[in-house]
Amino acid sequence: MDVQEKKVIRWKRDLLSANLTWDEATIRKLKSYDLIWDALVNEIEETEMKNCEKIWKYLEHLMRAKLDKNVFNVLCEFLDEENPWISSELRVELSLERGQLKIDDYIKNEASTLVHRLFGTTKRLSEGEKRQLEQLLAVRTQCTKNIWIKNVEQTKQALTEQIALAKHKDAVLKGLIRKIHAFINQSRSISMASSRGSIDTEDGNSDESTTRYAVFM
Repeated sequence: MDVQEKKVIRWKRDLLSANLTWDEATIRKLKSYDLIWDALVNEIEETEMKNCEKIWKYLEHLMRAKLDKNVFNVLCEFLDEENPWISSELRVELSLERGQLKIDDYIKNEASTLVHRLFGTTKRLSEGEKRQLEQLLAVRTQCTKNIWIKNVEQTKQALTEQIALAKHKDAVLKGLIRKIHAFINQSRSISMASSRGSIDTEDGNSDESTTRYAVFM
């Protein structure tokens, strides 16, 4: 990880430790992404630490690891499966650290208005400190907005996939129902045809017996 990526991980380590559980399932999944190795697992398992402390220790080792991949991106991909909102937050924070976060004009104006309303006449803060506070407020608001939009998009995509799956299952079910009805109708037709054949045979035997009786008489 580069300096900016490490800064984001350290900034969000409490968030990560609060939402990740150090257990066999997590370890297996991390191994599937090549984000953990047996020696580190053994080292952490041998310590008597709380869950959050184990996650912190793991993250510290991960940030120092020399792996043939972009560890930050792969970690976000790992989080996409179970905690997509966390991976969204990490990506937005990284864009902020890299100076790639574009702040909407209306957010800047709202931040300026709020700071002026609260501290406009106070002498406790200098004008420079007020501008810094405006910038900080605008940045955090923009980050929150971007994360929220990303989460809404992910939720919408998941909902669309579930709707498509439900429609597919409904179509398959209707197809099975049609086949069952066709089978029942076919079986009924065969049964009725068989019954008519049996009746015709019985009628034929009855006529023959009657004829024989008449001749005998």
